[in-house]
Amino acid sequence: MDHQERRVFEYLKSSGFKEEEIVFEPDGNITPDFLVKGEIAIEVRRLNHHSEKNGKKIGLEVDSIPLYQCVSKILPEFNGQISGRTYFVFLRYSRPLPKTKNLKLLTRKILRGFCENPSEVKSEIGTEQNITYLIFPGAPRENITFLMGGDNDQDSGGSLLGEMERNIRLCSEEKTEKTRPHRHKYKVWWLALVDHIGYGLDGIDRELFHSQVIIKHEWDKLIVIPPSKDVPAIEI
Repeated sequence: MDHQERRVFEYLKSSGFKEEEIVFEPDGNITPDFLVKGEIAIEVRRLNHHSEKNGKKIGLEVDSIPLYQCVSKILPEFNGQISGRTYFVFLRYSRPLPKTKNLKLLTRKILRGFCENPSEVKSEIGTEQNITYLIFPGAPRENITFLMGGDNDQDSGGSLLGEMERNIRLCSEEKTEKTRPHRHKYKVWWLALVDHIGYGLDGIDRELFHSQVIIKHEWDKLIVIPPSKDVPAIEI
């Protein structure tokens, strides 16, 4: 099981199903992911932000994680270049993003220029490649010039509930098409989405979600499951 499937497995057990009633991949490495009590087929997916690339929907982290990791690996190259000072590097970006080779060249150019003319206040350095570097001073750490301070993916904007509604709909449509040829096998079909957008929502947002979000779907039950066991799931 991957992380999402294991979270759903734990959710099913906490919902009252016995472990022996939950079968993982009953038909092998095809849909459904789980079969419960021999009749409830459950498909699992991560609920995440999406964008379009070459006409295909992709999770935003497909771009954002490699971007973050690439820049993080470059920072140690500049250790010790500004004596007694440490700075945080924060990235703000949107798509399309530069290829890895160009990103490395761009990052080294930005940081090299900053080292030649360091600032004691926050510096915002824009580029023509959809990335802005924000560099600001932090507490000095021995021989460390730059540390990653975080990132802001501009393509994941929009209200929280609006983003959840849009991406739940996209995930539901995707999984509906995937499972359609197999629907005849089992009586009941559920879709379980592990929530990496709202992370379960708090009390007020949950009330707003139930009152404002309307999603038509073909599942017998659509469940949005938080990554944390301490937050209740949302049924649609």
